[in-house]
Amino acid sequence: VLKVVRGIPEFWIDFKHFDTNFCERVLGEFAKVGIDERRIMVATYTQEALRYLKTSRPAMRRIGHIDFWGMDGKWSPSFARSKGVLYAPASEGEAYSREVADGILSYAEEMGLWGVNLDSNPRVVTRELVALLKKRGLWVSIALIHTRGQAEAFARHVDFLSIGTNDLV
Repeated sequence: VLKVVRGIPEFWIDFKHFDTNFCERVLGEFAKVGIDERRIMVATYTQEALRYLKTSRPAMRRIGHIDFWGMDGKWSPSFARSKGVLYAPASEGEAYSREVADGILSYAEEMGLWGVNLDSNPRVVTRELVALLKKRGLWVSIALIHTRGQAEAFARHVDFLSIGTNDLV
């Protein structure tokens, strides 16, 4: 299959369960057909995979999947869940939280992320959040739009999700 599609400019790999031996085997298959690892994006929730690839394959683009969970009107990114960290909205009725943005930026720096793939939660993923992440040099994509309501919420913000030469949504 890789021989047939090797001309595609970019490849997205999502390791659902990470194992270093399996990862190296998969990446080895790409190398066998001449696909340079700089054309590969690894997107995952798995921090072990992101840390391993940051060290072993620093040229490879790493994308952190980030979803959000809420409790008592506060939102937390998935990577903070194990730490029990909850970030509050900036003010009542306003979903954007500088604390969420700062948490994502800190996580991106720690993991050496090239980009983030954010869950389609319009209460958290706002024009301001996406603009700030892009301004800080992160590639941003939105994932998992499952309902008409979510699609409509993001359609109202289509201007901040525009596709440019360095952006893919």
